[in-house]
Amino acid sequence: MKRWFRHLTAAALAAGFVTGGSPSARAADADDPCTECQRRQRKVFEALQAWRRTRGGEYPLLLKDLETAGFLKSGGHICPAMSRELQGGSSRHDLLTVRGSGGDAPGGYEYELGPRAWTSAPEFYRNGKPLTRRDIKLAILRKPFWEQVPVLRCPGHRAAAPPGMKGGGAFRNFTAEGRVYWSGDMWEKMWSADVPMLERGGFALLPGSGPPFHSGSAPPLPGALDLRPWVNSVPRLPWWWGDSEFYKSGAAPDLRIFFPAAGGQEVEAGGMRYWVDGLVQTQGRVENSEGERGWSFPSAETFPYDRLGLKVDRRIRRASWLQATAWSAYRDDMKVATLVWRYQDGETCSVPVEYNRDVWRFASDVKFFASKKAVLPAPAFSAAVELEPGEPKSAYQINVWRQTWENPRPDEPVKSLDLVGNRNGTAGLFLLAVTVE
Repeated sequence: MKRWFRHLTAAALAAGFVTGGSPSARAADADDPCTECQRRQRKVFEALQAWRRTRGGEYPLLLKDLETAGFLKSGGHICPAMSRELQGGSSRHDLLTVRGSGGDAPGGYEYELGPRAWTSAPEFYRNGKPLTRRDIKLAILRKPFWEQVPVLRCPGHRAAAPPGMKGGGAFRNFTAEGRVYWSGDMWEKMWSADVPMLERGGFALLPGSGPPFHSGSAPPLPGALDLRPWVNSVPRLPWWWGDSEFYKSGAAPDLRIFFPAAGGQEVEAGGMRYWVDGLVQTQGRVENSEGERGWSFPSAETFPYDRLGLKVDRRIRRASWLQATAWSAYRDDMKVATLVWRYQDGETCSVPVEYNRDVWRFASDVKFFASKKAVLPAPAFSAAVELEPGEPKSAYQINVWRQTWENPRPDEPVKSLDLVGNRNGTAGLFLLAVTVE
């Protein structure tokens, strides 16, 4: 705990926020309509660190405890907007709050490590007792990407919110590293590139859950691109499904039959060798398609639409990758994503991935898959699976497809790769591996 505390405090100091900020940060404040609030948040943050230094790294239960202990002046955890010092303040929202009777003052900052309990879903219970926001947030703060997680949230600046947030939920989040960013009601949407929705709640307390979603080792296979900066899911659970009960019980399809061992491993598919170490999932639009609702209706935006800037730095004659989609496409010919190869000289080559031509969803009823087989590309890997005891093993089929790109400029080094999803599509492409020659 103490080692983790020193790491967090050092990061915050390096960011220039704990001690009042660098000159550049102060200059930026001058143009920020929420300057007063941000300065007060920093004072609360300093008080939190002072509290933790005297208590072995532990956080207080409530922000008002900082005032009682003398680390913060009375009312120091209340946003200036709530005191009418800024225009447009509103403390109303429907989220789990630590404010009100027995908690912090109305109009104060939302403190993410408060003791209020979640009671809305089965994964928020342990041993018959509801988990608190504090239980979950402390677990998340001990995992990778902790620096993105807010400790303080202020809903008092909706008039100053960026376009698209005004009139709705708009929060200024103050992270455990001392940084500030805007989000809607759910700060987790800003986290989706690295940590999918189902790893942010009660599941974060399970051993082995949450990031990192890969082995931590670079690919030993020559030609394998290192996808670890993009990996955001462990495919031995139904990572793609938004329902917690399916996620916990494993009653929805996953990819463990494709690579059952934990950690990275070399696999063969379509006559090529690949290094598979986790999975890169992109978001499909939250919209029902015609029929088959369960396969095309993700419950929330839980993944990123794009993954950008994967390091390549080599000359390439040919590349091939393993892929599938999590859900159905809205139209059979829909372009579900584009791989953009960026050359050293600044030029690019875009390779579309089209549903039905290059890829299809990874799991399907065997009979339905057979009816579409004539118009589908042949999968590089296919296997029947049993989802529940007693169900015929041939009920579902797991498929993975391979796509190949012939580089039109093999003598020019490729600097990086982008994976750009279709924001108007429902399918949600995922990558398993990329091998270049």
